[in-house]
Amino acid sequence: MFTPFGNYHHPLEPPLPPVPPHCAQQDDDTSNATTHDTIALHPLPHVSMYQGQGDTILTTTSNAITTLATQLIEQLDTRAKSLANGAQFDLSLRDAALIRALAPTSALGYLRTGYVYQQQGPSTDDGYRLLETSCAAAMEAEANVIDFMSELPADIVSMTIVPFLFENYKLRHNSVCPYFYVCRTWRERILANNVFHFHLFRKYGLDCPDYDLLPCSPHFKRLTMVQRQDWAQILNEKPWPRLTHLDVDCKYGATTPPHERAGIHRLEIDAFEDFNIYNHTWNISYCITRHLEECPNLVSLHASRMTHQSPWLLSRQYHKLIQLHINYWSTEPLAYDNMVNILTHLPSLVSLDVGPRPDIKVLPMIHQYTPNLKLLAYGGDDSYDMVYGDQQQGWSIG
Repeated sequence: MFTPFGNYHHPLEPPLPPVPPHCAQQDDDTSNATTHDTIALHPLPHVSMYQGQGDTILTTTSNAITTLATQLIEQLDTRAKSLANGAQFDLSLRDAALIRALAPTSALGYLRTGYVYQQQGPSTDDGYRLLETSCAAAMEAEANVIDFMSELPADIVSMTIVPFLFENYKLRHNSVCPYFYVCRTWRERILANNVFHFHLFRKYGLDCPDYDLLPCSPHFKRLTMVQRQDWAQILNEKPWPRLTHLDVDCKYGATTPPHERAGIHRLEIDAFEDFNIYNHTWNISYCITRHLEECPNLVSLHASRMTHQSPWLLSRQYHKLIQLHINYWSTEPLAYDNMVNILTHLPSLVSLDVGPRPDIKVLPMIHQYTPNLKLLAYGGDDSYDMVYGDQQQGWSIG
């Protein structure tokens, strides 16, 4: 109900001059209310001689509290004014009431309340009917949504909408992607882009309901499995034709079947470019030759803490591999013939990290076989005994 404030004043305040009619955007003047009124939540306490140096602290903190209270009330008044100008009268009155509660002796809260009521005007005004009609039309327009995934052309969805929504988006087994469960059309159109990175963590089995995204494996571009005992089984049981990046942080138990340990070599992935494997239990026998034969398009290969139990000499060149990091748990240095074999068959290498440290006699022929090599590191998984960089003039021992 409209409450006129034009002829009303607080008993403790001087009479207000007549106020002309206001519209929603008309400015008001309440700045004088804060000019002469002092806002104090509590008076400065009396300091006795027994408090000694505490009088300085009491004075400083009391002044700080008063300053903060004044600033808070000024900001509340500014927000209330903006809300009222935007026709958010209920919220504006809420801030005005808060001002009155914080500073009941100040005229600021009472003046702001009066201006808000005055801006609303009488409910019988013809403008109210126009506002109600406009509000109903706006709410109806807001309710008319567009199913942009289903209705828009597939090329627009594929090239614009899906990349915008799912750039660097990581699907996790313990969280739900809400877009997948709107309808079947949404899931099919989203998965058609093949841009997803799927994370699988430990403590969950293949029969867990959280694994309902594994049937979507043909659409995953990158797969990360962390400390899982069944990672080889997952790779073997599901097709991964779009997979280009694979990260395996594996953890084997004593009951792992031996045939599963070779599961990675049975992957038939033509577009496979990046493979990272990290071993926790030091019992994986890894052969670089077998892996490169299965994935000839690899660009990056990173294998750490492997057990060297079989020859790994290469028989043909792999021109696409530019990064190789391979570290074996062994006390014996890599043989000279092995290093020459790597340099001979991987001519496009830009970065090479091998461990344990190979025979140093291979250094003079590095750029003869790998002219693009920028970084050569010997010695380890987390730290290097010797590093050679293209910008350096020699070796850096550390």
